[in-house]
Amino acid sequence: MFPRPHPAVGLSCFLVFAVAVASAAAPLVLAGAAVLVAAGTGARSLPAGGWRLLRRLRWLLLALAVTHLWATPGPPCLASAPGWSPSCEALVLALRRALALIELAVAGGYVLTGYSREELIGALHLLAAPLDRCGRLRERMTARLALTLAVVPRLAAVLQARPRTGGQPLRRAAATAAWAWRVTVAEAARAADTSIDVARLPVPPRTAWLLPLLLAAVFAAAACGAG
Repeated sequence: MFPRPHPAVGLSCFLVFAVAVASAAAPLVLAGAAVLVAAGTGARSLPAGGWRLLRRLRWLLLALAVTHLWATPGPPCLASAPGWSPSCEALVLALRRALALIELAVAGGYVLTGYSREELIGALHLLAAPLDRCGRLRERMTARLALTLAVVPRLAAVLQARPRTGGQPLRRAAATAAWAWRVTVAEAARAADTSIDVARLPVPPRTAWLLPLLLAAVFAAAACGAG
């Protein structure tokens, strides 16, 4: 079982992972899957937060599939039905995009379940130390993250209990969207009065930063090997 990295190191690893996998290049997506398998082998349990994110992303995954399957040019996979059959290039692209999104959700679950809210805020504050030369940008970034992490769970709980309305589907969707907007504005107003305490984390040893560097090297090797 792998020891838990310092919060700043863990957040750095997630940022490296997200930048690499977001490109949806086939070698990087495969490397990301291998990294997640290794992380899952060393973790105590699967990230429940990651699976919750996957359930919430199902409509986004469907939208990605529809967008890429029928908006990417190329010869159709089914020559007998060229009017509605997606191209082979579209199938491959949609699969890569969907896998990249799933990997990001699972990796985010590891981060959200592996560290507390205070640790994540302190990690961002530590990583943003070079921004001290830009005035109060470091404090503003940390405050925005703290408010987001504080409001999102409350907002999600409220939205889960949204009232069910009858009528036509379009009117029901419009009423639900209007209600969700009012709830979001109200929660944002409440968050404006929230006090923020930033945990001052100790600086990790220099050897700890070898982990995100190793992760970046893995993705670089995968990209160069494919090229």
